[in-house]
Amino acid sequence: MRPDGHGRGPLAAFGALAAADLLATATRPRGAARAAKPLL
Repeated sequence: MRPDGHGRGPLAAFGALAAADLLATATRPRGAARAAKPLL
């Protein structure tokens, strides 16, 4: 990341998108196991 902080925007947006996708997957029936699989 650059010290000026401009590199943080896209990373934060991607992180939020990934978190929202993970949350949507985890709230679905049988989605929790599928969501946890990449973390194992």
